[in-house]
Amino acid sequence: RSYFDFLPVEILYSIFDSLASLNTHEAIRQGAVCRRWRDILCGMPSLWNTLVLKPKTPQKKIELWMQRSRGALKLLSVREGFAFGGRPQVHRLFPIEMWKKLEQLDIECHEHMGSLEEVLLQGVMPHLQLQKLSIRKGDGRSNRRMLGASRVFWGLVEHSCSGNLQSFVFHGDGQTTLPLQYVGACTSLRELDIVSNGICPTKLFQVLSRNPLLETLSLWEFHPSPITTAEEPNEVELNHLKVCNLNALNADVHLYLSRIRAPNLTSLSFDKIHRNTRFLTALAQLSF
Repeated sequence: RSYFDFLPVEILYSIFDSLASLNTHEAIRQGAVCRRWRDILCGMPSLWNTLVLKPKTPQKKIELWMQRSRGALKLLSVREGFAFGGRPQVHRLFPIEMWKKLEQLDIECHEHMGSLEEVLLQGVMPHLQLQKLSIRKGDGRSNRRMLGASRVFWGLVEHSCSGNLQSFVFHGDGQTTLPLQYVGACTSLRELDIVSNGICPTKLFQVLSRNPLLETLSLWEFHPSPITTAEEPNEVELNHLKVCNLNALNADVHLYLSRIRAPNLTSLSFDKIHRNTRFLTALAQLSF
């Protein structure tokens, strides 16, 4: 017999938990070593609290994951156009209590999606209290109409999650524009990462002013258009901001440099800044 057979269960729990903090998949793989390890790993809900759903995800896998996580998912990732409306047989596996405890929702947009709310089970949106929300473009182009038809979903962001949401990520393309007015209700953001077609600085600075705890700001704009002097935003102070990435903000990058006060900034990066003489002027008068 191996010396590992004599290790107390508590020590093995600690070892697997430490391994899971580095790589959850690698920790789960250790269940192939022996039956004892498999039983221990299957009895650790923290290893099974992340579920990725795709259209071809087998129902048996979903049932197994929900059983081993004991219905306490923390991260739900919906990819490749998966929609609960098209899988009614799995509805019973996702009770309302599970949605109430969900911390992170990751949605990969699909060009055939009609709206964002069709991704979720009907009736669960008012129960969500998310801490992290990520909406990313999948293969193909994102659908501009889909975002416009997702008012119920954006209402979730505006009302249900605004006080809890700490991280908001939106990665669109040159065809889609983030409706910033819905994000404006958030007051606890620590991370804001936006890739969008057209970012209105005035609306964005309103979001920044309501989130003084912001630590990471990343912006990438497709097809930027200059704004008039009358539309230029007021200064905003972000004492907790440490990382700022400003990419492709050709027309407006000088505004972010001159109107954001971030005394504790440790990282500032730029990319694809062209033909903006005011950028150099603002850089010379940097107030970070």
